[in-house]
Amino acid sequence: MKLDKISFKFKVIFSFSLLFAVMLSLGGISYYASNTLNNKITKSFNYYLPSINLLVQSDRDFQQVLVAERTIASGNIDSKMIEEQIKEIKTNYDQVVTRVKKYEAKAQDEKEKEYLKAFWMHHKLWSDQLDIFLKHTAESQFDKARELSLTTISKHFEDARNQLDALQDYILDKTVVEQKVSEELFEKVALTLIGSLIVTSIFIGLLYFSIFKIVGNRLEKTTALLKKVTDHLSSSSTKLTENSTSLSSAVTEQASSLDETVAAINEISAIVDKNCETTDHTYRSSLTCKNTAIEGKTVVEKMVGEIESIGSNIELILGQVQGNNSKLTNINDLIQQIGEKTKVINDIVFQTKLLSFNASVEAARAGEQGKGFSVVAEEVGNLATMSGKAAAEIAAILDSSIRTVEEIVRESTQGLDGLMRIGHDSITSGKKVANECDHLLDQIVESIENNNIMIEEVNKASKEQADALKEINLAILNIDQATKHNSELANANSDVAGHLLRDSRSVGQVSDEIEGIVYGKKAA
Repeated sequence: MKLDKISFKFKVIFSFSLLFAVMLSLGGISYYASNTLNNKITKSFNYYLPSINLLVQSDRDFQQVLVAERTIASGNIDSKMIEEQIKEIKTNYDQVVTRVKKYEAKAQDEKEKEYLKAFWMHHKLWSDQLDIFLKHTAESQFDKARELSLTTISKHFEDARNQLDALQDYILDKTVVEQKVSEELFEKVALTLIGSLIVTSIFIGLLYFSIFKIVGNRLEKTTALLKKVTDHLSSSSTKLTENSTSLSSAVTEQASSLDETVAAINEISAIVDKNCETTDHTYRSSLTCKNTAIEGKTVVEKMVGEIESIGSNIELILGQVQGNNSKLTNINDLIQQIGEKTKVINDIVFQTKLLSFNASVEAARAGEQGKGFSVVAEEVGNLATMSGKAAAEIAAILDSSIRTVEEIVRESTQGLDGLMRIGHDSITSGKKVANECDHLLDQIVESIENNNIMIEEVNKASKEQADALKEINLAILNIDQATKHNSELANANSDVAGHLLRDSRSVGQVSDEIEGIVYGKKAA
């Protein structure tokens, strides 16, 4: 992409963005370097210095144990002093173990672990011999204790201390190495920052030189263009004045024609509004007729429902009457069954009379001994006679009841059949008339709906005409206002043309000023 095709705004933004990016890069490099150095320093403070401190204190505690041991081994102290020295040995012994274990928890590489392993081995040997030494001391065998202290204990003590010294030297050597690495890193970062600053400065200098060179060329071209524009504005302002005068006269003629058109449109609009009112009234009357017909149709539908309900009720009544006839028939059957039982009573009466007669005959044969039995037989015969009369009367009553019930059932059945035929015919005729009436009302409602649709279409068309006329009237009014506004603009254009001529002269002066800035000449 060529620089002369890029906007000045973009060039400035790009330059500052590039400068900002370089600053961020340098800041990132600086942060990385400082963070790395900080990690190195933190490592020294968190590991190397505490480790050296623990080892130095452990070595000092070792020496305190040695001093107390030799003091006891000399044998020139009393028992109280011996107890104090033994206590001092145990205290410093425990401190050595605690501090070396703390250091052991910080150990980082295998070399340190090897030194620690060797230390603990010699420490164990020394500790075992120290226990024997304390045993001799407790038994007041100071000569043996002294000999053990100067020979075996001293050797193991020195071996253990040598491991601690070796650890201290090893850690110090690692500290020196870390220091050299930090110094080398600092030198690399410093060289990187200096190189980046030099390269960036050269690049930005070249970029700004290119940008301002292009801007200078653009300003030269702009100055020449402004001169051409000034000349064109001067000639255009003169032509604009002439055109404004012609436009003003044409607008005046157009305004008079629009006034006549507005009057005609207003008369047509009044006629259309009256037609809309008439169609609205007709439409409302038609809706009233439609609603009345719908209400009549609803009443007819209710009447059909009532007729059907009456038919259902009649059928229920007939059903109940038929049920009553069935019950009467059942009563007739019961009466007949009673008649059959009455015949059985007659048979019993006959048999009783026969037995009474036989008893009387036997009583007569018996003579004087059978008189009492004869009286009983006679009374039984009388009772049988009375029972026979009662049974005959019951049979007569039952026959009369059977005939009466059968007559009632027959007459009721015949009457019900006639009523059912009459009721069914009446209901059928009523439903037919109601359905015909409902059909006629449907036709009336349909006709009214068709009329309403046509009236509504006429009304809609009339309203659309009225709306269209209103829009036309509004448009003409807008045109009239625009015409008046154009007249005002035409007059204003004349003033603008004068101002434009003065502005063209001002632009010429600005062009001269820019030319002076570019070429170093003072504007005339």
